Amino acid sequence: SPMRQNMKIRRAMPMVAVVRKAQARL
Repeated sequence: SPMRQNMKIRRAMPMVAVVRKAQARL
């Protein structure tokens, strides 16, 4: 499931979550 991949990505690189939030604003 993509959600599980997101959890792993957040744990591995929290910076990715910040970048996604920044892109969401755009």
